[in-house]
Amino acid sequence: MISAARPNILVIGAADAVESTVSALVARLPGSVSYLRPNAPPPAIDQAEMLVMPDVAALSPDRQHEWLAWLNNADVRRPQIVATSGVPVYPLVEADRFSGILYYRLNTILLDMQPADTPRT
Repeated sequence: MISAARPNILVIGAADAVESTVSALVARLPGSVSYLRPNAPPPAIDQAEMLVMPDVAALSPDRQHEWLAWLNNADVRRPQIVATSGVPVYPLVEADRFSGILYYRLNTILLDMQPADTPRT
């Protein structure tokens, strides 16, 4: 059902938990998946149904701006984005180190894979 609606998903947590979650999401997708390099620029709109965007917390301000412009200019056929991070991204928004608008565009659904005893913000 998630892939039918195509919301963007932000997955945060330890690398192994994030990897298994992304693998499960990808396994349920009937279309193609593109994996981006960390801090990669936005791609040309292609035929991929899903883009996996690793380590969004490490995006430079320039890359954040590029991704936000890409999201704002992409047509309705843009791929679903699964962004990942090893650290919570919202504290970076609060510290003005990550674009709040981009955070909310990537965080349509938040999958927090951190252990239950990890402080949440």
